[in-house]
Amino acid sequence: MLKAVIVEDTDQDKQWLKSLLVPWHDEIKVVGEADTCTEAINLINQSQPDVVFLDIQLKQGDGFDVLQALNPIDFKIIFTTSFETFAIKAIRLSALDYLVKPIEKELFDQALRRLLSEFSDTAQKKKIEILISNISQVKKIALPAQNAIKFVNIDNIVRCMADSNYTWFYLSDGSKILVCKCLKEYEELLEPCGFFRVHQSHLINIRYIMEFKKECGGVLVMEDLEEIHVARRRKDLLLAAINGLQHKQ
Repeated sequence: MLKAVIVEDTDQDKQWLKSLLVPWHDEIKVVGEADTCTEAINLINQSQPDVVFLDIQLKQGDGFDVLQALNPIDFKIIFTTSFETFAIKAIRLSALDYLVKPIEKELFDQALRRLLSEFSDTAQKKKIEILISNISQVKKIALPAQNAIKFVNIDNIVRCMADSNYTWFYLSDGSKILVCKCLKEYEELLEPCGFFRVHQSHLINIRYIMEFKKECGGVLVMEDLEEIHVARRRKDLLLAAINGLQHKQ
């Protein structure tokens, strides 16, 4: 039986989570509730839970303040939130689960099944470390490969290529990783970090462009010497993105 703590800033949200947990009573037991950062920190230290349902927005702070005050973090987390914020991006980059309120039962059950079948406690701890480091500045991403989770510096990703419902990540050291998610998901996460979708099958890190050939609408030569065609309708947007990145540097 796993011990769970609910950290939510309203009684309504606490009650809803407890109702969603009723069908899981043989596996998870709620041992405490909190609605402020201080209460949450004290409760977690005292009860030593296995699972924490953690609201991002709390009274007198947020869920990340709670995490930064705890050491070590040896429990699993499902975040809850009412808003799509920058914090959600950091959570997704870390491959941690989050639920947007009002929480749907089906999505809640899916998140719990994923949590209960997590690769390992070590992987969970590493995910949380990456999350905390990404809050101030995005640096790393957790990539769910077939038999493990790979933790990669975003600056070391040269390009990504779609392979049906999977994605190949090509790294600056010449290695590659096959990830069990589609390219579209990583386009949304990585474009703010200097990446650009040049073609239906390719997402590239602009910093690794070595040459742009003005033929057939455009061909990029990446630093790993791979040549990638640019879709005609994406050419002007790509050039604008390159200029925008240069101005930021």
